[in-house]
Amino acid sequence: MSKSIQIKRHIMKNHISTPWFFLLAIAASVSATLSFQQNTHALVKPTLSASVDSANIQVNGTDVIESASGTTDTPINVSVKTNNRSGYTVTVSSTSEETALADANPLNDTKISSIGSNYTLADLPANQWGMRLDSEALYSPIQPRGHAKVIATTTAKNDTEETNTFHVGMKLNSSLRTGNYQNKLLVSITTNPVENYAELNGGYYFHDAMSTLTGGQLENIKHVKYSHDAPSSDISTVNIQNEDVSDVPVLMWYENSSNTIYYYADASKIYFGRSTQFMFRNCFNIEDIDLSPMDTSKVVKFGHMFEDLRKLKKIDLSNFNTSNAVDMSYMFTDCESLTELDLSSFNTEKVKDMTAMFAGAKSLEKLNVTSFNTSNVTDLQVMFSETLSLKTLDLTSFNTSKVSIFFDMFGGSKEYTSIRNDLKTIYVSEDFDVSSVSANSKTSSVFGNRYGLCGGNGTCYPNGRYDYEYLRIDRPGAPGYFTYKAKS
Repeated sequence: MSKSIQIKRHIMKNHISTPWFFLLAIAASVSATLSFQQNTHALVKPTLSASVDSANIQVNGTDVIESASGTTDTPINVSVKTNNRSGYTVTVSSTSEETALADANPLNDTKISSIGSNYTLADLPANQWGMRLDSEALYSPIQPRGHAKVIATTTAKNDTEETNTFHVGMKLNSSLRTGNYQNKLLVSITTNPVENYAELNGGYYFHDAMSTLTGGQLENIKHVKYSHDAPSSDISTVNIQNEDVSDVPVLMWYENSSNTIYYYADASKIYFGRSTQFMFRNCFNIEDIDLSPMDTSKVVKFGHMFEDLRKLKKIDLSNFNTSNAVDMSYMFTDCESLTELDLSSFNTEKVKDMTAMFAGAKSLEKLNVTSFNTSNVTDLQVMFSETLSLKTLDLTSFNTSKVSIFFDMFGGSKEYTSIRNDLKTIYVSEDFDVSSVSANSKTSSVFGNRYGLCGGNGTCYPNGRYDYEYLRIDRPGAPGYFTYKAKS
């Protein structure tokens, strides 16, 4: 959309004034882009509707000059609506290289020039003009075509019309020659490019594809890697995309010589669906997993995801978005070789079940769960059972007011000596609350075989008590196995 500016000026002759004006004509350019991918049925063709509230703006220059400030500011509203999932962009520039307002009469070479730097309206140089966004205080130079100023850009579809406002401002004085000063602005509204969307069917499908590719010999897999390159045409692959929503295939293949599962999609991210459950079940010999392109923001069920990965030594989950997670039960159960796990980036505010989440992680020496919000968790049974190499646990962020089951939460193992039952200190805050514990849990073991465990006031495990009553901060007259630490 383009707007032109036209200015006519009053000249005083025998007390008769000849009005002068400027005319700004706005021309609009509206375009929607669509890139067709292999799975075109999953795409929604983008639609775009847009308008500018005035195609022509006229200002009486004499009125401006005779005003107290000698300035004028004109708002221009651009309304946009699109179903394009990556949003839209609005830009403004002159329709040509010329950024000044020029007289329609070629004999008058006087111009109202664009400002050269940023100014407030009051500080604009005389007989110059500029533009600003609605959110800005300063006017910036008018841009020539090819160097447009971005007025607005969004990143998602908008189902209702949005209005984006920019302003044209100028300062005039009586030195300006009589004329009809004009120019045109081009307002371009385009849909943003749509990136390929890739989504997996879920953890079961990932697991079944690995089983198919290895002939059911899941124990042969040692590595799971993301490939930045598509497989060659002679490689046998399995497509694990969710065909209802994914634009592109998510391909998996197995390289027998390196015992490696590879996966690939022509997309910057690969989304999981609602579940990653049992994704690596019976993959006992996997040593490393690359999940760096995975987006888990939709996942509700993480239960059993890494269960039985007995050779896994490390894994980076810092990119995991767990904001919708409800189930994290058995997530790292029997990860016997894992020595360090940093889950400080996890959002657990919706999680209800953490049953056996780290049970059997016998080599785990460092565990960071300091960000865990457990205010909705109801089940913590066996959560840290047989984590035999942990020396300390920091649970100061834990709010256990809704937890009803604590059975064997910190259980050790009879088969190891106290040297391997290393847990000595458990830090909690005042939010560790056992008021919701069930009747059955009141008589069950919570700290079984944790021979080295001591509370902050000197109460140690060999006193023979290991039930829920010792789920408290150790204080004089109220023995427990916890040590107080304020929440950070």
